[in-house]
Amino acid sequence: MTRAAQKPLPGVIAGIGSIVAGVIGFGIPVVGILASCVGIWLGIKGIRQARAMNYRPGTIFGIIGLSIDGLGIVFWVCVVCFESYR
Repeated sequence: MTRAAQKPLPGVIAGIGSIVAGVIGFGIPVVGILASCVGIWLGIKGIRQARAMNYRPGTIFGIIGLSIDGLGIVFWVCVVCFESYR
C-alpha cells in the first residue's frame, strides 16, 4: 500500500494556531493576555516558516494571527485601565 506524499504547508498550522489563540485572547480576561502572547509567538513562527519556503498563505495566516493577538492584548489593557477610573 503506497501513500501519496502530502505537500507541506509551512507556517499554516502555526498561523491558524495564532488565530485561535487570538480569539481565545479576546474571550477570557486574565488568561487571554497569556493566550495572546502564545499567539504572537506562533504567528512569528508561522511567518518565519512560510517565508523560508516562500509560501504566501502561511505568511498571511501568521500576519492575521499577529494582528488579532496584538489587538487582544490592547483590548484587555484598555479594559483594565478604563475600569480603574470608575
